Amino acid sequence: MNHHTGRLFGATVIAAVLVSTLMPSSSASATTGVMQIDADTTLTEDHAGQIVINADNVTLDCAGHRVTGAVAESGIELENRIGVTVRNCDVSGFRYGIYVEGSSGITLEQNHAHHNTLGDLPAGIAMWGSSGNTIIDNNATDNGSDGFVFGTDSDGNTTTGNTATGNGRNGFFFWENDSNSFSDNEARANIDHGVVLGRSSNGTFTGNTADQNVRSGFSVTSTFGNTLADNSAVGNGEYGFLVAEVDDTDITGNTAASNGVDGFLTDGTGGTVSGNEAHRNGDSGFRNSGARTYTENSCTGNLLAGSTPSGLCQEEEVGLVDPETGEWRLRHSPGNVTRFY
Repeated sequence: MNHHTGRLFGATVIAAVLVSTLMPSSSASATTGVMQIDADTTLTEDHAGQIVINADNVTLDCAGHRVTGAVAESGIELENRIGVTVRNCDVSGFRYGIYVEGSSGITLEQNHAHHNTLGDLPAGIAMWGSSGNTIIDNNATDNGSDGFVFGTDSDGNTTTGNTATGNGRNGFFFWENDSNSFSDNEARANIDHGVVLGRSSNGTFTGNTADQNVRSGFSVTSTFGNTLADNSAVGNGEYGFLVAEVDDTDITGNTAASNGVDGFLTDGTGGTVSGNEAHRNGDSGFRNSGARTYTENSCTGNLLAGSTPSGLCQEEEVGLVDPETGEWRLRHSPGNVTRFY
């Protein structure tokens, strides 16, 4: 099995080999060793050891059973495959829970990759050089490095409804890829950032949540042409949205609240920052050092100021009562405050 430089899995001592040559929709009773999948397969027991997909257009359904190991290998491995589905697998104890390389038309759904901590930069689900795939409703929890990795040349993938929690580095890590769709995912309590997007372009990141990560909710660096819309970053240790050396990127309708430093820290040129909200952050709601267009952003209760420089947002006194007059102020849309007694 060939891997990219820097991602060699190392030698494996194979105790036993179980070869699955079952007819489609058959069941496999798993034991130990390396299981080779050549046809549609459903597990009926837990399996101790690797599972390697050797055929195109097949489905592995673990039916909730566990795939466990104690080696720096991949728990479930797909290389140079087309049209494979992996679902309902609980994978732990490897370097990568699920590893996909050089493959397309792959569907990963409802898998749980957790406590994969062995070897260099271990991750729950890792994808390299693979495009046009669907990653839906998976969980990556307590892995040694990242929850989900989308490495170089993993373009045009759709990632929806996944959760990354308590991983040793980042929840979701995108690096040197293009045109990915990332929506309705959650990244919580990861040791670095919730979502990292680096050296990538033309991606759409919408409706995601990144809360209580040790560093930033969203870290976007050295990219261009992306869209960040309707995302939420709450209670992160540093920034809600750290957007550095980023050009021609639209940042619209996002919320950053109760983050340790700034709600939004941006530089770069081009793109619009509009309709965002920054509330109760440790420093500024919005901080900008680039050339962008800021419109209809709102700030409330940030410790230092609404924005630096001033004018990037409308600082609103909302949810307050004036004890002298008895007047209440409540905001019901950006820039629109209702006053009443």
